[in-house]
Amino acid sequence: GASTGTPSYTYYLLKRSDYPRPRAPEKWLLLASAGGRLGNLMWAYASVVGIALRLRVEPIVRSQQYEELIAIFPGANVIMYNPPCARRTYTGKCVPPTIVSEFAPQQFDRNVAAIRPNTGIHGYLQSHRYFENHTTEIREMYRFHPKLQARAQDFIRPHKFSGNVVVALHLRRGDVETVASVSVAYFRRACKRMDEIFAGRNLSYILMGGGHSDRKRDVGDFLWAQNNIPVSFIPTPLYHMPSLDMAIMVHSDAVIISAGSFGFWGAYLNNKVCIAPNCGLEKTTRLRIDDYYPPWCERLEC
Repeated sequence: GASTGTPSYTYYLLKRSDYPRPRAPEKWLLLASAGGRLGNLMWAYASVVGIALRLRVEPIVRSQQYEELIAIFPGANVIMYNPPCARRTYTGKCVPPTIVSEFAPQQFDRNVAAIRPNTGIHGYLQSHRYFENHTTEIREMYRFHPKLQARAQDFIRPHKFSGNVVVALHLRRGDVETVASVSVAYFRRACKRMDEIFAGRNLSYILMGGGHSDRKRDVGDFLWAQNNIPVSFIPTPLYHMPSLDMAIMVHSDAVIISAGSFGFWGAYLNNKVCIAPNCGLEKTTRLRIDDYYPPWCERLEC
């Protein structure tokens, strides 16, 4: 049943003593970015892991925030160190690593992808091309904590009756009403397209809004979607949190996403029917569509 509290990302976080810190590896790749919300954390870490797999070195992070991923994805073997020495001088003085910054967010940077071992990377690293040759490893790494899996399945199970299709729709009302180039019309077209894809079947929609800590905002987003998108929405759970929302997306039959990083990961881990916009979140974005959205997603006009 629903709880009255709103668990944080660290709801399932293991105690620090529960996993030992290994010694610093000899060959490594440092993620120097500070972090962000769940989708941003997942992007940056997955990209560094993808590059590290190609280089056959260990990915390490500088910000403690990335350890929050362990709470959600136990397979994310996050190793945190302060920036190690790239090398030492003959007197023993530590030479800090060179930090390479991406050219622009939401696009693939060849210079970052070609980085050498014992170097740092800074940026959002929001392109699936950084780990396109390691999709199996990334999906295995981002397998949800069993408790989150169970809660997501418990929420969806009553709506999985014969012939029914559960569609997760990721929409942030604030983006649509203010800065976003992804319009309400896009979401209406996407729902109409889902009707065509699943012709003759009943569709139920779950609104994924980002997991506000304020329940009133969740209710407001839900009512707004009901009034503006003419489909049948399943009432969202009272215990919203981003990790549970994403787990529900992943267990749905299909997804409709906006241009946010949260939506990307819901679609990427779902790996089923997906509709995405053919634009970025904002009109001024430098996003490259082919670098950013999952390649199997059908793209519709914004």
